[in-house]
Amino acid sequence: MTNKQPLPFIGVRIHRNRTASGRRSSTPARRAARYVAYGRDLAAETKGKQRGLWYGPDGKVHNHQEILAWARQEAFGHRYTFEAVLSMQRANLAAADFCRAMEQGESIQDWRLMLHRDTAHRHAHVLFFRDKRLEKAQFLAWQQKVREALLQSEKQQAAEQQIQHEMSAAKARGMEVELT
Repeated sequence: MTNKQPLPFIGVRIHRNRTASGRRSSTPARRAARYVAYGRDLAAETKGKQRGLWYGPDGKVHNHQEILAWARQEAFGHRYTFEAVLSMQRANLAAADFCRAMEQGESIQDWRLMLHRDTAHRHAHVLFFRDKRLEKAQFLAWQQKVREALLQSEKQQAAEQQIQHEMSAAKARGMEVELT
């Protein structure tokens, strides 16, 4: 057993935006977007109860209908839909942290992300589109940059929590706290 801190998990699934006969299709992209938004719960979809909010590279929140239109357009314009999962085991990062991490990977410019809190580990699903698969070296470089950004956010969060803890302990002892 090692004491090494777990790395942020980053996995990617690839879906071909083509039918069996080779025609363009947005079905894989729409299915991926629906899964990210609603999971496998059909009742949640009919009630419009999403598992989170959609964010884009601009940091703005997008509604699900905008995402479906975007996914359809991108799927018809690109050969592949990519569905990535970014997961942190120890930190409760916010959507903004995951968005900042995605900005570090220059290989992927246009994406949409949704943060989920429905498992033991906070994680984000990211959809993006490309005409080619990422070459291994390109993927590993992107993965490393995103991991580093997530780890930096985790360290910052831990430092902020430590300061809060120290301030609370000092306040409980009736001491003034001086921030340096």
